[in-house]
Amino acid sequence: MLRRLLIIVGFMMLSVGVYAQHNTSKTKQLQKLNFVYQQISNNYVDDIPLDNLVEAAITATLAELDPHSVYISAEDMRKTREALDGKFSGVGIRYQQLNDTLVVNSTIEGGPAERAGIRKNDRIVSADGVSLVGLTSDEVQNTLRGAKGSKLSLGIVRRGVAERVYVELARDIVDVSPISSAIHLSDEVGYIAISTFAKSTAEEFLRNIKPLDDVKCLIVDLRGNGGGSLQAALNTTSLFMRKGEIIVSTEERGGKTLDYNATTNGALRNMPLIVLIDENTASASEIFAGAIQDHDRGVIIGRTSFGKGLVQRQMELGDGSAIRLTTSKYKTPSGRLIQRPYTIGDRDSYYRDTMRFTRLDTLSHPDSLTYLTLNNRRTVYGGGGINPDLYIARDTAALSPVVSSAIMCRAIGDAVVHFYDRHDIESLRDCYPTIKAFDEGFTIDDYTYNYMLRLLNERATTAPSTEDDEAMLRLLLKANIGEDIHRGAYKYIYNRSHDAILMRAIEIAHNDAEQIKILHSLK
Repeated sequence: MLRRLLIIVGFMMLSVGVYAQHNTSKTKQLQKLNFVYQQISNNYVDDIPLDNLVEAAITATLAELDPHSVYISAEDMRKTREALDGKFSGVGIRYQQLNDTLVVNSTIEGGPAERAGIRKNDRIVSADGVSLVGLTSDEVQNTLRGAKGSKLSLGIVRRGVAERVYVELARDIVDVSPISSAIHLSDEVGYIAISTFAKSTAEEFLRNIKPLDDVKCLIVDLRGNGGGSLQAALNTTSLFMRKGEIIVSTEERGGKTLDYNATTNGALRNMPLIVLIDENTASASEIFAGAIQDHDRGVIIGRTSFGKGLVQRQMELGDGSAIRLTTSKYKTPSGRLIQRPYTIGDRDSYYRDTMRFTRLDTLSHPDSLTYLTLNNRRTVYGGGGINPDLYIARDTAALSPVVSSAIMCRAIGDAVVHFYDRHDIESLRDCYPTIKAFDEGFTIDDYTYNYMLRLLNERATTAPSTEDDEAMLRLLLKANIGEDIHRGAYKYIYNRSHDAILMRAIEIAHNDAEQIKILHSLK
C-alpha cells in the first residue's frame, strides 16, 4: 500500500498543469490521482514532510518502468555532472585508505595538491583541524571536494619528517582524463583504455595516441566502461569512421528514427583496430563497439557487452535533482537493438542476469535477430548487447587461492605503500625512464616480498605453497609498483602475459592475415 501511495503522490507532483495535453481518459485518471493527493494533504492524521516523501514517490514511480528510467537526487546529479564533464573542484589527489588513514597514491597533474607540494605516500590525517582517520571513502571525498577557490588546510604525516606538515591550498577545478592507459604493448601494437565517455574523451584520445603514432595496429579497451554521453561516443567513434557513415540510430515511440553520422573523415579511419569488451561494457561503449563491428572496421574480442540501449532524456526538477526518462532506443548501423530484454518493473532480475555473459552457449541467436554487417556482409547478432567476433570465456581459475587472498586482504597493495616509504618515486623514474626499462631492469627485493608475506599470514593465515605462487606474487608487486612510476605499467607487466582477452588481441594485432580472415568471416 505504501508503495502505491508513493506512486500516487509522485504522479500528483508531475501532473499539475498537464491535463489539457491528454485525452479524456488520461485526464480523468490524473484528476483522480490529484483528488487522492489533496485528501492526503488536507485530511491525513499527521502533517507529513514532503521532501523525502516526494523523492521516494518519484523513485517508486520510475521503478515501475524500464530498468534505466531513474530519479537522481541533487547530490547524485552533482557527481554525475562531474563524471560527464571529466572534472571536479577539489584538491586533486588519488588516494587509498590504509588502516583507516588516507595515503596519497599520486597527485593529478597541475592540480592544487601538486602545486602545494603534496607527495606520493603522504598520509593526510586532518583537514582544517578535523581528523580524517577512520572516515568512510564518501566522507573523505566530501571533505576534500568543495567550491573552487575555497581554502583548505591539510595535516600531513610525511616519511622522514618528524613533525606534522601543514599544507595550505585552494580547491580548484581538476581535470580527470577519461583515458586510463596509453602505451606500446610492442613496437607495432598500441593500447588505449577508455574509462568513460566524457566531454573530453575524443580530444584526450587523440592527445594520448600521438606517442603511439608509429604503431601498425591499435587495441582499444572498453572493458568496465559503463558509458557516458552520446555526444562523446559519437565524437570518439567518428575518429575511426569515414564521412557520412552511420554511427548509431535512435528509435522513438511510434517508430520515428534518427540517424547519427560521422560528419568528417576520422583521423584514424585507416588504423587497423581491435576493440575489447566485456559484461561491464555498456551504453556509449556499446555504441562505439557496435559501429566498429557493423562497418567491419575492426575486430571485437571479449565477452558479450551489458546490453544498455535505452536512451534517457534528462529532465531537471528545479532543486538540482532530475529524472531520466527513457524516450527511445539505440540501434547499431545494421539495425540491431542494443538493449537486452527486460520485464517492466522487475529491475532485480535484470541486474542479476549474469549467466548470459559468462558462457557462449547461453546466448540465443534466432534468425529474427540475425543481421549482416554493412561492408563485408558478415553475420552478427542482435538480442541485446554486442556479441564479440571472438568470444573469450572468463577464466574462473586464473589465480590460485593464495594469490587471490593476497589481493583481497590488501597484502600486495599495502606492501607497495610500504615500498614507497623506503624509496623515492622520482629517483625510480629517473632510473627507469620507460615502462620497458622498468620491466627489464627492476626486480622485487626480498625485504618487500617478505613484508607482503607477513601481511598475508596475519590477515589470511596462508602462505605460498608453490614456486608459481611466489613468482605470481612477485610479478603483481612489480606491476603495482611500476604503475605508480609509469601509467600503464600494470597492463604491460602483468596483463600482457595473464589477461586472456588482451593476450589474444595482441596475437591478432600482429597477424594481418588473421584480422582479414575474421573481418571477412573466411573459413
